[in-house]
Amino acid sequence: MQPEQDALETAAGRALRQPLSALQVDLLKLVWAPIVNADMYDIEPAWPVWDFVSRELHRQHPELEDAAKVLDSLPRLARAPRYRDHPYGLVWRSSPPTIRPGPAEQIGLSIAGLEALASVQQVLADEPNGLAVLIGLLAQREARLQAKPTEVARQDLPLESFTAGFKTATAGRRYRFPDREVAKLLAHEYAPVMVFPLEVESGHQVQLGQISLRQYRHVDSAAAYLDLVQDDAAAAAPQVFYQSPLTLVQTLDYLAYVLAADPQWPKGPRLTNAPDLQSAAAVSAVVTNQHEFETALSGLCTVIDQLAVPPVPPGTLAAQANDQQRTEVQATISRLHDWLSRRLRDGDQLARVNSAISVLRAVRTVRVEAQHRTSSTQDRAVKARRRLGLPDVVSDWSDAWNAIQSQLAGALDVIRQEVQAAPPPGDQPAS
Repeated sequence: MQPEQDALETAAGRALRQPLSALQVDLLKLVWAPIVNADMYDIEPAWPVWDFVSRELHRQHPELEDAAKVLDSLPRLARAPRYRDHPYGLVWRSSPPTIRPGPAEQIGLSIAGLEALASVQQVLADEPNGLAVLIGLLAQREARLQAKPTEVARQDLPLESFTAGFKTATAGRRYRFPDREVAKLLAHEYAPVMVFPLEVESGHQVQLGQISLRQYRHVDSAAAYLDLVQDDAAAAAPQVFYQSPLTLVQTLDYLAYVLAADPQWPKGPRLTNAPDLQSAAAVSAVVTNQHEFETALSGLCTVIDQLAVPPVPPGTLAAQANDQQRTEVQATISRLHDWLSRRLRDGDQLARVNSAISVLRAVRTVRVEAQHRTSSTQDRAVKARRRLGLPDVVSDWSDAWNAIQSQLAGALDVIRQEVQAAPPPGDQPAS
């Protein structure tokens, strides 16, 4: 994680990793029960039908009026991923998720759902991790396919060559997870794993080569897989591009004035304090080529790094796992984000501010690429450029610089608007 990224935000905003209510956890446990407790039901391990899940949830919670509302409340991404016709979430359904579940409809857990249960110790972590590693292995095998000049490289692999560990009960794991149920889960995963046929007991084949799995080739855990899922979903979502009615210099000055007037902003130096003339000039520089672009961007980021922002409270720092994370939390953008998160209580306000903060981070990420041209920084920079509305390969440096100035001014103006609109601290409900 780069210093300009916020250690506090790593888990926050992860749609698939929201804390679950007791009702939601109980629903997920019921979906998993016919596999982990198949012997108790005197069946072969299988994903259940909705009738079982809903009736059992009502039995466990007699006060519950509608189990379908609990199902609909489970975290999921807003849009369907490429190559799938349904949004990805903690569960999958055999019918379109836009309609009310029917009694005979089959329902199962995704890797995200198993990871959610593992996080509350209702499933062994080996289960979601093992499935994520399986996807990583398939991606590695696909990456090694031999290119052919006149046809698509492809290979069909037996699923059973990857699933021996799932099908074998052990002392620590007294249930079996058969290939048919693994195949159904994979067929509904975010990663476009192609498995066929589904409704057979054995003989499932994984088809490699038709759809790329390349981005998953380094996946070695459920956490790493879900990070990729979340990043890919965020990159595919339409971005909000900001504009300010004022120039970047005017917007910075206006924000500094509003923050200084806020009762929770500490008294002291103004927000903006350019460390040198070159950095100050960068805020309104004119750019015509790559060298001028990189020089201006470096100066602008120096100004951002020198913003006079309150420190993160000691209790927050103490909660960080190591010195590197403490350093990240103390970075200027992270300190500003921390103060805003404590000052603003309204969910819509925080959502706008979080989006605006992402623009500041994107500007810093583009600057880091110019200084450190490694593959990892370049990958992050591609996402950052898209966030700022820049092309993957910049050719017009003047337009790129104007876009960065406009986006940054707009993001700072959003922060100004939300702080200005926030009620006095004493008028806010207690957290």
